[in-house]
Amino acid sequence: MNELLGNPRISLLLFKQAAPILLGLSGTTLYLLADSVFVSRLGSAPLAALGYAIPPVLLVVNIMFGLGMGATACVAPKLGAHDFEGGRTLATRSVWLGLVVAMTLGPLVFMLRWEIVRALGAQDPIAAQSVSFLAVWLWGAPFQALMQIGTAALRAAGDSKTSGIVLLTAAVLNIALDPILIFGWLGFPAMGLTGAAYATLIGNGVAAALTMRRMLAFGLLDLSDRAHGLLASWKEIGRVAGPASVTYVSVPLGAAVLTGFIAGHGPGAVAAYGVAGRIDNLVRLVPLALSGALAPFVGQNWGASQIERARQGVAVARRGALLWGLVAWAILAALATTIAGLFSDDPGVTGALAAFLWVASAGFAWIGTTTVSSAALNAVKKPLEAAAISILRAFVLPIPLALLGDRVLGLPGLFAGVALAAMISDRFAIHWLAKASLGRAMDVVSPTPLRRGSPE
Repeated sequence: MNELLGNPRISLLLFKQAAPILLGLSGTTLYLLADSVFVSRLGSAPLAALGYAIPPVLLVVNIMFGLGMGATACVAPKLGAHDFEGGRTLATRSVWLGLVVAMTLGPLVFMLRWEIVRALGAQDPIAAQSVSFLAVWLWGAPFQALMQIGTAALRAAGDSKTSGIVLLTAAVLNIALDPILIFGWLGFPAMGLTGAAYATLIGNGVAAALTMRRMLAFGLLDLSDRAHGLLASWKEIGRVAGPASVTYVSVPLGAAVLTGFIAGHGPGAVAAYGVAGRIDNLVRLVPLALSGALAPFVGQNWGASQIERARQGVAVARRGALLWGLVAWAILAALATTIAGLFSDDPGVTGALAAFLWVASAGFAWIGTTTVSSAALNAVKKPLEAAAISILRAFVLPIPLALLGDRVLGLPGLFAGVALAAMISDRFAIHWLAKASLGRAMDVVSPTPLRRGSPE
């Protein structure tokens, strides 16, 4: 736990902490892709059914991400201040809160599953397949809570390796079980799309068990907690988790609106935007991993009153995210035509995808810097500012800027509006980091005087 407070090589420490997180996130991305590949072999109808099931799945997953951020923000400062008992109590109660939310949200979505998929536009028999998938997957909502919140608490204590191991374990099991349960290999009955849900359920269940075992071994799970002051603890966690969950849930709304704008340029442009989304998700893995490493680093150092060290960590993470984004843009722009040709030979698709890679990917660097900035602000319990950055970047700014760019320059102008929104959002991030005593060096032209501020 002391490495986050004492290791003088901040750059090396953050990248060391981020590496296993990146590995785990990569595994998750791979198994989601594998799900689509295996299900696509069943035909277009099951693949479409999987698509309609994804939004309610993401609703549950993103809320658990938010609760995990709340756990990190509350546990890390306690550990940094050497209040190990307080840190263990908050870690334990974060898990209990996650289970309560999961066991409330899961049944609620289950009861409304027909209404949800039909509201998304699914018609029978596709809607029936989506509902069957959700009926199985939603039983695993508590596993999602244990995984996401447990690994977040462990990262708060400086253990990022478990996060990578857990996510990779879930991914490997899912990929291994997919063909067995979907197609009926090794004597199992062929369950079709529902088999993919069972594969995820089993993989996440094993990963959740590993997470809880590690929390017990690390001393972060107190099974004898008497729940005195439980509601006060949940309120403290919820102050960060609430806005973070809203952010995670609301971000896809911006993408949905942009898809509507792009639809005006034809089905080829929509198909290209779908491919671009997958590329975008891959590029974002690095800043997401950096964020997972940065939040506990900032939280522990903030709790230990090492504000300058926390500030240095933010600057290192922002530089890393910025450099990665610029390198990714350079590579994608240089190979735009070649990459587009790998996915389609339709000029409508290749032209739109190449335009995205040339123009919109210019914003990847600032998407990265805003992502790590939001994580740092959450770590010092500035959840409203963190949420505002993400919502500005994903919803408030790109919609009008993309619409304006579309009217002036067509599809390239639309993509330019999206990139510009990320750049402008980063200026707000810099401002709020400075107000929280976390911005200086490359981020703020006139350095803010060092002050303790309030972690509350």
